[in-house]
Amino acid sequence: FPGNFHNCILPQNNVYYHSTVLLVFQGLFCPKGGILLKVAGIVAEYNPFHNGHAHQIERTRAADNGCGATHVVAVMSGHFVQRGEPAFLEKHVRARAALSGGADLVLELPLAFACAPAQRFGLGAVYVAEKMGCVDMLSFGSESGDTARLEQAAAVLDTPQFREALARGLES
Repeated sequence: FPGNFHNCILPQNNVYYHSTVLLVFQGLFCPKGGILLKVAGIVAEYNPFHNGHAHQIERTRAADNGCGATHVVAVMSGHFVQRGEPAFLEKHVRARAALSGGADLVLELPLAFACAPAQRFGLGAVYVAEKMGCVDMLSFGSESGDTARLEQAAAVLDTPQFREALARGLES
């Protein structure tokens, strides 16, 4: 069993339970030494998993104009999704769909983050990915696909002027 998960019980169909975290393994995961790995994390609900999600994973792996990831880790909401409603499909079904669609590992986002507003949902998922110690990049999809426009928006959000204006707006 890979990793430091001492309290895992009942391995069944590549599904391992560790406290509140669902781990679904497929293939190699984060070996130390030997192969050069490039691990990408994806924050997801997969409610349900669809062709757009499979395309994102495919592009994340692509070396030509993609991330060139060797492995893809999805941090996915469990039985409940961001708006606090029950997921359309059971979490194990969605995790298996993600594996069939190209993910190598699916981790369950703890409920406190999964049902929270977008910022906390994202923060929790990125925290889980970061604590794995082997995720090199995050992959995300967008409706527009316009990378330049997204980078421009991110640059504006990362300025002192924006943070000050936001703080003033929140005070009123």
